[in-house]
Formats: sequence, structure tokens, C-alpha cells
Amino acid sequence: MLKVANIFSNDMVLQRDKNITVWGLGDEERTVTVTLNGVSVQTQVCDGRWTAVLPPMSAGGEYEMTVSDGCTEKKILPYHDRRSVVLRRSVKYGA
Repeated sequence: MLKVANIFSNDMVLQRDKNITVWGLGDEERTVTVTLNGVSVQTQVCDGRWTAVLPPMSAGGEYEMTVSDGCTEKKILPYHDRRSVVLRRSVKYGA
């Protein structure tokens, strides 16, 4: 079971130039990989929860965020250009 917090959904806007913390639930001891704009970070599920921190990114988009535990993959796709990071069906970073 891999779940991403509901706040990370299609067409969501993220803050540019700031670390982006992504979190959710998963099966114990699985490795979760979060990828956005070609940058991947990994973390372990501990007590059924996981948290990953993506580095700051500049304004841009449309990006696709992928969250995977090796068995299940979730995609959060970009929104139309809004000058912000968009996560949901479209991901972008804003001005």
C-alpha cells in the first residue's frame, strides 16, 4: 500500500525556491522514491509513514511528480502554466 497525502493532487501549486516536503503512508521498511523535474529523493517507511524532501526548484513547469515504492507508482501530473509549482495533473513552480 502506497499513499501520498491528499494535499499532493493534480493541479496543485508548490512554492518555488523552497524545499518541498512530500509525505504519505506505506508498508513498513519499503523504500519510497519521489521524483520531480528529473530530481529523485529516497526515504524509508517507518511506523507506516514516510517523508521525503525535494530541493528548491525555480519557477517552471509542466512537471510530473512520481512516487513509487517499487511495487506501486503514483503520478501527479502538471497543471496549465500558472507560474507556480503545480502538482496534481500538472506540476509547475511559480514566480
